[in-house]
Amino acid sequence: MPPSPLLLQLKNSRFSMTKAESLIVDKIIENPSYFVRASAREFSTSTGVSDASVIRFCQKYSALGYQEFKAQLHKELMISSQGEKRAISPDIYIEDDLDSTVEKVESIINYSVRDTKALLVTESLQQAVDALEKANRLFFIGLGGSGLSAIEAGYKFNRIGFDANSFNEKHTMYYKIQYTKPDDFVVVISHSGESEDMIKAAQTAQQNGSTIVAITQNANSTIGKLSHIVLQNSSQGELYQGDSIGTRISQMYLLDILYTETLKHCFENVKSSKINIRSKIN
Repeated sequence: MPPSPLLLQLKNSRFSMTKAESLIVDKIIENPSYFVRASAREFSTSTGVSDASVIRFCQKYSALGYQEFKAQLHKELMISSQGEKRAISPDIYIEDDLDSTVEKVESIINYSVRDTKALLVTESLQQAVDALEKANRLFFIGLGGSGLSAIEAGYKFNRIGFDANSFNEKHTMYYKIQYTKPDDFVVVISHSGESEDMIKAAQTAQQNGSTIVAITQNANSTIGKLSHIVLQNSSQGELYQGDSIGTRISQMYLLDILYTETLKHCFENVKSSKINIRSKIN
């Protein structure tokens, strides 16, 4: 089974590490799958070092942030495991029975929400809610699996009285984004943050003066840098699963927080509107 290059690099650097760094690398080598799934707080607690020490360790020995470090190791574990089992992720194999698959998919979903929660910045969320509530129109855009998240978000906001537009097809998206205005609110959903079509759309919205919110795994991506506000979701993409359920769940988790917080502020109006709608339907 081919070794993980990142784990080999850590082993070779171990002789020059501090005591805290040695504790971190020993724990990673002992159980790399746990490290991939654990939050910084959980991993640091299990190791007996601070959260900051874990984050600095990742930056020092890989030049990557904590989430990026985990994502890289995640990919390498998946590739190296193929020599023994046919893996579709570091923890899920073709040979798994149904009960194991049920448990593991549940874990992916739970980890996605938990890790995304750990990345939340309350100030950024509040800025997004404030800008959304002041906006004239809402635009949710994405392609592929991210496009499905965009469509669902647009549907939900339309139901509570917002003028919400959502697109997962680039031609229509380009036409609509071309006519965005300064009082519009544009949510660009891209797991990598480097989708060429999403970058072009974000650039157009930026030129038109619209408020741009990025939902992306990589806050330092091109789309992240084009946006006024970045809401970071956890990294759960899989080589064979494409946009996995973990990625979708983490995106929808953030969108549902925006939706729920907005609904709280306009609940009475929505409640009376729902009653009127029901009376007309009945």
